Amino acid sequence: MSRIPKQQKEENYQKLNSVILDVFLTEGWSKVTYERISKITGLRKSTLQGYYPSKNDFLAALQGNLKGLILKELDLSNKEELLRSWDRALSKTEFSFIIEMLISRCISSEPTPIANQVMKSLYNIIASSLPGEDSSNIMVHILGSAVIAPLRETFTETV
Repeated sequence: MSRIPKQQKEENYQKLNSVILDVFLTEGWSKVTYERISKITGLRKSTLQGYYPSKNDFLAALQGNLKGLILKELDLSNKEELLRSWDRALSKTEFSFIIEMLISRCISSEPTPIANQVMKSLYNIIASSLPGEDSSNIMVHILGSAVIAPLRETFTETV
């Protein structure tokens, strides 16, 4: 079996990263599987495992994209606008998929460094953008609202 040149392997890796990012943003993290990526690309699962030995390695495809995708939805001019823009952003599929994945990867029994880095970066951006505010409290508020958002309709139902 012949090996592909290093440059070709890197090009293939970038193309796969693009496919993974697209599946994630349109279908959610749970749909980023070897089977799904194999079906789209026509590559065997064993070939994909050469690029991504575990599902957590798929996160590398998202690295460098998540922070920008989050920040483009947020208004950091003051705390109230941040909270309003966060709530609006949660109604957008891409944003909610990103936040859902970050929360699940941070609280997982196997936390992933990429998710933790994005969360720390978000905290630091809030702290530097809103220096007079309690950034920890804001993080608790926005992440709590992200967890509660899908359940809001059930809270308003009568018992």
